[in-house]
Amino acid sequence: MIDLTLFHELWRYTHIGIGFLGLFAFWVPVFAKKGSSLHTRAGKVFVFCGYVVAVTAMVSAAWALLSPMSFLTSRGIPEEAALREVKQTEFLFAILFFLAFSVFLGLLVGVRLIRTKQTPEQFTTTPLKSLYAGYGLTGAALFVYGLVRFYTDGVSGPYILCVVLGVLGMFDMIDMMKFFANPRPTPMAWWYKHMESMIGCGIGFHTAFLIFGLSRIINADMLPAQFFLIAIFLPTAVGIPAVSMWIRYYKRRFKELPA
Repeated sequence: MIDLTLFHELWRYTHIGIGFLGLFAFWVPVFAKKGSSLHTRAGKVFVFCGYVVAVTAMVSAAWALLSPMSFLTSRGIPEEAALREVKQTEFLFAILFFLAFSVFLGLLVGVRLIRTKQTPEQFTTTPLKSLYAGYGLTGAALFVYGLVRFYTDGVSGPYILCVVLGVLGMFDMIDMMKFFANPRPTPMAWWYKHMESMIGCGIGFHTAFLIFGLSRIINADMLPAQFFLIAIFLPTAVGIPAVSMWIRYYKRRFKELPA
């Protein structure tokens, strides 16, 4: 019989250890010369870490959402205390599943764009489109979950996050479906989408670290009440304008945007 407590600890520390490596590996390709061997090698390390972190997070989140009591008691939490934590567990791991799914898909797209840059007609596949449709449904589910919590618990900061992230997920799915229909509108479109996808993975990585990782390093009770709200939006608020500016820079460099 499987010792769930031991399994949970091994699973969690694998996720945390590989996650820290991925955080550092993300920044090397960002600053390395694009296309260099350092960029490529560090990118492969980040992709490996990203897949491990995304898969372990999705499995953990699915466990926590489908069987929260089993998940909590496997962490050594007494059953009575676990009952009090079920609602918070559902909230946190609904967000974690969404972020992990986002990272997983970003990695798939980012890597596939490199592999099909000479054959763009091979980029779009039915499984990839199906995964993005599932991602859009996950965003819709998170959105509805937030609205339901508004109705039962009243409008509050944490549940606004679910609504906002759910909307972002649905818009991201629509944007990718448009890209699937025309993956090469310009010669270097694959490059821009590759950067957008990989930096999107980095945003997911850093958001998850701020929400789940930092609160483990620093006692969560010592953090201000607004911390988690900032943690959700700070990487996105920095990352989206940065990738937009970066893409404009490369569009000018590749003569696909007027100087």
